[in-house]
Amino acid sequence: MIDFNIIENLGLDKAISITSKYNQISKSQLIVISQIKDCGIDEIYFSTDENQNSYPAVFIKKVQKFDDLALREVAIAQKKSGTLKR
Repeated sequence: MIDFNIIENLGLDKAISITSKYNQISKSQLIVISQIKDCGIDEIYFSTDENQNSYPAVFIKKVQKFDDLALREVAIAQKKSGTLKR
């Protein structure tokens, strides 16, 4: 089996865990995390503007093996995260 870290290879290794401590993230990141925490998302990669406001750019769902069960979990997380207030 090939050991391949897709997160690192895509440059998303600075994504923030939804379990991050509140004092370690910005207010705008906290707002997004509080809205998405029950969607099955594990990490969020944020884009930050010149005013230091952060916007979610990529939602990350970690899976051990990409099989039918993982595909269902990803689809559910995608559907739930699609209702995020923007």
